[in-house]
Amino acid sequence: MGLIRRNSYRKMNAQGQSFRWIPDERNINLYSADPSNPQLFGGISQEQDGGTTLNLTDEALQLGMLEISVVSALLLLCGRSID
Repeated sequence: MGLIRRNSYRKMNAQGQSFRWIPDERNINLYSADPSNPQLFGGISQEQDGGTTLNLTDEALQLGMLEISVVSALLLLCGRSID
């Protein structure tokens, strides 16, 4: 997850809502953009064998976030600058 600096995040607007992809020590987590009460919707993790796992909550799936999250994971982990 070297592309994302510590204490940084990426904003995302999808399905009429705002979200943030926020890295921690091992994952890049998807939260609602509400800073006072952020809700966790899922996360991306990279395995030691090089694989990538995308986990989404049931609520994220009900909001139609699967395809958007797959594309976001690809962009966040592709190794290219997205700034």
